[in-house]
Amino acid sequence: MHPDLHLSNLAQLPLEARRIASAACAPNHSAEDLERFLGAVAKVPYSKKNYLLPALYTLLDPKGIPSVEALDTPLGLTETSVRQIGDVLRAVYDIHFPRHLGPDIWPRVLGWVRFLHTYREQLPGIFLDESSFCPHFLYLAGYLYDQQGAAAYMLAEPGLYYLVGRAWKYVLDTPKKQLRETLLRALSILLADLINADVAELVDGGDGWDQLILLQVQYLSHVLHNRGASLSERDIYCLDVIIFLAVYVDRINPPQGALVYNSLPLFYEALRDRGVVPLLARAASADCFEILGQMLSAASGHNWIPSAVENGLLRAIASSAQLHLDDHINSEADLLVELIYVSLVYYRIPAAIDAALREIDVLTNTAAFKASKIYQKWQALVDLTHKRLAVVIMFNSPG
Repeated sequence: MHPDLHLSNLAQLPLEARRIASAACAPNHSAEDLERFLGAVAKVPYSKKNYLLPALYTLLDPKGIPSVEALDTPLGLTETSVRQIGDVLRAVYDIHFPRHLGPDIWPRVLGWVRFLHTYREQLPGIFLDESSFCPHFLYLAGYLYDQQGAAAYMLAEPGLYYLVGRAWKYVLDTPKKQLRETLLRALSILLADLINADVAELVDGGDGWDQLILLQVQYLSHVLHNRGASLSERDIYCLDVIIFLAVYVDRINPPQGALVYNSLPLFYEALRDRGVVPLLARAASADCFEILGQMLSAASGHNWIPSAVENGLLRAIASSAQLHLDDHINSEADLLVELIYVSLVYYRIPAAIDAALREIDVLTNTAAFKASKIYQKWQALVDLTHKRLAVVIMFNSPG
């Protein structure tokens, strides 16, 4: 135990708060003692809040977690004690304590949260509203995880990513904007390190693959629709996380049986069918090229090309061509131009491509773009678009 969590630190509290906290931490404390302490927590000055931690740490002693067998006996928790332990957890969440105390505080918080959530239907009273309980836990998890070395102790016990999956469902419905943005950041921090965690936990907490796909699309949609015309570095980072997760899931969940040439992994297909293509195109980020290339090159992928170009895919490609990006991104951009070129054989695609090209005419007539590696393929795309469109117009002309 870190010295800062020793009960002797209660001496730094105002006298009345110190007496109340000491009584609540006594081995034989009563429910009334704990109730007085919880009432006093809000009255302690902000500058003194950290000195409440020794009491809160003591009250979260895992020895107080009853066994499953004891839940329905007098030795189990009462309605009052269930509510009080929930209040203790919320008090911990509200204190921005030094992160170096995380290795001591985290196991106790996780132990109680995991217990309360697992047995929520068997506990007395109506305590656990998942839409509030899980996001508040995510708030603390994100705060602690955003520190070098935190993963080692936070992943030592199972349960973190299951609860992250449960919380994810409620993040975008959080009414307070500041809290919602904090939770989104916490979510991105934890998802970014998913490779070191148990993905099955996240899937289970999110209620299965289908629901997880829907959550990803909703998350990406929120990022793009609520940031104005441009994306911040953090938004790009969050977007990378979503794409990374999709790629990673396919690596750990490969299709069974023989692979068919150019088949689309089920996870990508489900993302595409739920509307992720226009969202990725609107992101105008080179990070999207790889996943879009896989989606659009699959069987029937051409059906989504009009949606992609209408939402800015050609602008994204043209913009990236003028930047000093690595060869991998340039090759993905080349692939997309080739896919769009080939798709011009389909009746409804030339008009969509032509409209998108006219919107970015100024961008593609710069010296930088004409000097880019993609320029020759781009010109071939422009020329063929005009030819195909002329054929379509002639076909539609009366007589």
